Amino acid sequence: PVGRMFFAFGGEKVFVPYLQALWFTKLDPETKTYGYPLVLGSDEATLTQLAQAFIQLSTVWDYFPEINPILRIEAPDWTIIYQKPKSRFRKVIPETVGDMIWRILSNQRNMPQDRRRLRNLPVKNLALKTWTSDIKVRGKPYPRDWISVVYGANDVIVSRAWNTDGSAMWSKAFGGEINHYPLREYLADALRSWKIIDQPRISPNPDYASWWRYRGAEGKSLTPEQEVLLWGNK
Repeated sequence: PVGRMFFAFGGEKVFVPYLQALWFTKLDPETKTYGYPLVLGSDEATLTQLAQAFIQLSTVWDYFPEINPILRIEAPDWTIIYQKPKSRFRKVIPETVGDMIWRILSNQRNMPQDRRRLRNLPVKNLALKTWTSDIKVRGKPYPRDWISVVYGANDVIVSRAWNTDGSAMWSKAFGGEINHYPLREYLADALRSWKIIDQPRISPNPDYASWWRYRGAEGKSLTPEQEVLLWGNK
């Protein structure tokens, strides 16, 4: 299905510029040919780039800043050696799409039955996305690395677990056994110190032009279920 989607939307001529707009800056169509494996992780992306992309799904602003962990560097005499430059980038993911993805990823019922316990987090209003790469050991798949992204109304947290030599991890690392427990402790501490606000992603008034564009064929009305998916109980 992912490969079909890739070609249906125009292949790498469409996907590469779009992903570059999401801050996956290592993509280089001039020297590399990706093909459909691009959507299956055929190129490297840093955790910072991943967080930068998910900011667009977290916030409801039209513009957002670039992630930079270093804000300022000062000399002993308080002279500023480095000051983070101001940045302002326009969102490329329509708000309608952001709403739909939030409603899918933040609803426990949309998770596989054996993964729903991963929603046992102290911050309830979070969207959760995870994925795992695997490696064969004696013919059986073992997890090689596990990445999770959780995001709320104003926060994005990206975490990864792996062995530095690329070897297989514990077999039960599938399903988030590795990242889940430290993430739960981190969220609990952040909630106590008011670093995270436990509130749902609140969208502005519906953009009816975007709504029309994503409603399907022109003149075809949405079903009640689709209306709920788009706008909640409004």
